[in-house]
Amino acid sequence: MRIALSLVLAASLTLLACDRSGGEAQSGNAGEPGAATTTAQNSKDAITGNLVTQDGAPAQLPEGAVVTVRLLDGTRSDAPPSEILTQIVPSSGALPMAYVLNVDRKSVERMATYLVDANVTLNGQLLFLTQSRVPVLTQGAGRNVDIPLLQGLAVTAPETDAEAAKRLYADLETQLGAMKRLVGDRIVGDVTIGWDAFADNTGVRMVRENVDYGEEGGKAALKYAYRDGKPWVAIKEQGGASTMVAWDKFGNVVLREVTRNAAASEATEGVAAELKRKAEEVYGIAAAKL
Repeated sequence: MRIALSLVLAASLTLLACDRSGGEAQSGNAGEPGAATTTAQNSKDAITGNLVTQDGAPAQLPEGAVVTVRLLDGTRSDAPPSEILTQIVPSSGALPMAYVLNVDRKSVERMATYLVDANVTLNGQLLFLTQSRVPVLTQGAGRNVDIPLLQGLAVTAPETDAEAAKRLYADLETQLGAMKRLVGDRIVGDVTIGWDAFADNTGVRMVRENVDYGEEGGKAALKYAYRDGKPWVAIKEQGGASTMVAWDKFGNVVLREVTRNAAASEATEGVAAELKRKAEEVYGIAAAKL
């Protein structure tokens, strides 16, 4: 398994109202706006930025509103990000708001992916939330990031298992460059297959095949992604059509989709079963080379 990633927090997360005057911060006790501003200016390890509305417009918050900011580990592409820290601070009354998060830079692993998000609630009712989490610290992301917040009533419907599979698969493809690559080929009857595979500390994560069925059968490109050593997503592209099948962690099919000329239809159960069988087969071939 991938070594667990964690951040050692050197100080608590502090939220403060944006200082629009541009003047020098007043000194104060811990937890007061002046003290928080000094921390932001003096710490080289701070993650800083503003909580802003999605469209950038100012927004007043009702008295008693509570702001929650989270720091997350998003390294695994096949699982939801895990919480590293959740900090709740009473609202100062308006957006945008500045935030400061001090971290120990020695605990930041450069190959990991870190994210921040936030929300604003009042008496348990959601007023604002982050729709898309914001990368920080690694993978090209900086330490100064704004966190956009969407009004609660404008939130889209919860993500389906099929939508999550597509999104997480796309995330996995962006991480292949950091993984160990294996290559090989084989001939099965009249079929010639060239393949490459990608593995991390958890094992084989993806296998890609280029299949030549001969003059009459044509060619196909296949991709198989794995979660905990089991088939997770399979994609077959052949003859202008793309078939995508996905399974949950229990092996249940959550997506059977065929796309041709921008029109989508449902793949048959037989196609899904065959892709799963092939995925299991090529996993064993690739794993044997680790």
